Amino acid sequence: MASNGRHYAVWTEEIAPGQHQLCSSIAENGVWEPTVRFYMGSHPALATGSDGSIHLTYQSQVFGKWEIYHTTWLNGNWLAPQNISNTSASSQQPDIILTAENVAVIVWMEGAEGASRIYYAWQAEETWNTYWVPASVDGRRPSIALDAYPYLWVVWESPEVGLMEREIYAIRGNYADGITWSPLAINLSDSTLNDSTQACITGTASNGAYIVWQEQTADGLQVFYADTSEPGMWWTEPERLSVGDSETAQPHICAGIAGPIHAMWEQDGQLYHRYRLPSGAWSPRDAVSATDDTLDGLAMAVSADQRLSTIWAQSIGGGAADVYHRQGAYTWPHQLWLPLTAD
Repeated sequence: MASNGRHYAVWTEEIAPGQHQLCSSIAENGVWEPTVRFYMGSHPALATGSDGSIHLTYQSQVFGKWEIYHTTWLNGNWLAPQNISNTSASSQQPDIILTAENVAVIVWMEGAEGASRIYYAWQAEETWNTYWVPASVDGRRPSIALDAYPYLWVVWESPEVGLMEREIYAIRGNYADGITWSPLAINLSDSTLNDSTQACITGTASNGAYIVWQEQTADGLQVFYADTSEPGMWWTEPERLSVGDSETAQPHICAGIAGPIHAMWEQDGQLYHRYRLPSGAWSPRDAVSATDDTLDGLAMAVSADQRLSTIWAQSIGGGAADVYHRQGAYTWPHQLWLPLTAD
C-alpha cells in the first residue's frame, strides 16, 4: 500500500504447465483496475517507498536457471527488469525492503549442488552490489525488514549442524554506509527437537522489527511471535499467537508507520487475525474470512488511517484459484465498569 492509500497487488498465473506470468492490479478507493499481465516469473514481492515509488522483485527462469529480477512502476507501466542475482547458481525466493532513504535491498536463496545460502543486493544509483549474508549456510526462505534506523534484519530457516530439524535464524545489518553485518546469526526459535519454518518479518525505521513463524508443537504447527522491543540486538522470548489445538498455516505479519502490529494465519478453514498494541497486549482472535486448505500467498498492509488490507489466493475448484482482497477497520474490545452499589 502506497503512502497515498493506493493498493498495489502482484500475483502469478500459470499459463502453461510450469510457466507462470506475473499479473498486477491497482485499487483506488476500493475499486480494482483491470489486470495487467507482464513479465514471466513467480514469487513476487513488493515494497513501497516514502517517496511514492513502487518496487517489485521476482524470480524468473532464463536458459534453464532461476535468476532474481527487479523492476519499478512508473507512469502506469512496469519498467524493463534488471537481473539482480546474475550468478552461476539457481536464485529463488526473493524478498525486498526500501530503507529510510528509499534504497532497495533484496534478499534471496542461492542454491547449487544440494547446498544453499542467503544472498543480498542493495542499489547504489544505477549499480547493484551483490554479496552473501554471513552465517547463512543451508539457509532457505529469507525474509527482510527494517529495524530502528539505520538497522535491518534478515531471517531464514536452516537446520542446526548435525540435525534435521530447522530453526529460525536472524542477523542484523547496518545500512548507514553500504551494509555491514553482525558477526553471528541469532537462533530465534531455539527449539532443537521441533521444526521451525515459514518465518515472516516486518518492521519500521522507528519502531523495531517483529516476526512470526510456524513451530511444530504437541498441537501440530502453531504460530509463534517475537520482536525487538528491547534496545539493541535483543529479541523477546517466543510467544504463541495461535489459539486451539488445530494446525495453522501461512503466518504473516505487518506493521504500519504507526499503530498496532498485525498478525494473520489460516486455521480451521478460517483466516484469523490478532493485533498487538504498544503496551504488548494482543487482541482476541477474530475471523477475517472463510478459506479452504489451498490458501496461498497471504499478505497484509496497513493504511495511514489504520485500516487493514489483506490479500490471498484461494482454490475455486478444478485445479484453479483466484485472488481475493478484503479491507476493514479493527476495534479493540472494550469493557464498561459499573459500581456494584450506588450512594
